[in-house]
Amino acid sequence: MSDPFVNDQLAALASEERLKRLLARDDLLHLICANIVEGGTLPWLCKTWGVRFSDIMRWINADKEREKTYRQALNDRTEWYVETVLQELKMIATVDIRNAFDKDGKLLPIKNLPADLAAALGGIEVTEKGTTKIKLWDKLKALELAGRKHAMFVDTVKHTGSIKLEDMVGESMPDHLKPDGAKPNGTVK
Repeated sequence: MSDPFVNDQLAALASEERLKRLLARDDLLHLICANIVEGGTLPWLCKTWGVRFSDIMRWINADKEREKTYRQALNDRTEWYVETVLQELKMIATVDIRNAFDKDGKLLPIKNLPADLAAALGGIEVTEKGTTKIKLWDKLKALELAGRKHAMFVDTVKHTGSIKLEDMVGESMPDHLKPDGAKPNGTVK
């Protein structure tokens, strides 16, 4: 996410000098935006670099193109989060437990599990003999969440009872417009 070389170079400098050197970099906006798109945050970067968030934001907002690029990175990060969550749900919802075992029916070592199965792991139990139990996240819940995202399930609500149109109109009508003899709730005396 963050460039370790840049971090090491900046660590030895005083805060104002760090800011001055950062702002002189041609690729500063690229470093910021790349970090954000990958799920990072500007406050975290500023803390890592030892500079004030407000100084970096002031620099970004001083130029309309920089500000536009930064805002686009924030939008891209949001899309990245949505896609990542949907991918995780898909892996949990479609995991095949048979992939956790070798041809002899023994549980595979954790490091040998396929990525989709590893993502679906909710817990493991390890003893001196190795992994003895695995627990998967709730597959049904993942299917439900993914289905809801794609509007596959529509909840219907059944309404019972009756109401007269006159009552509805009377309720919404101001008292001074109600016919003579009407009670405040819309019914007639």
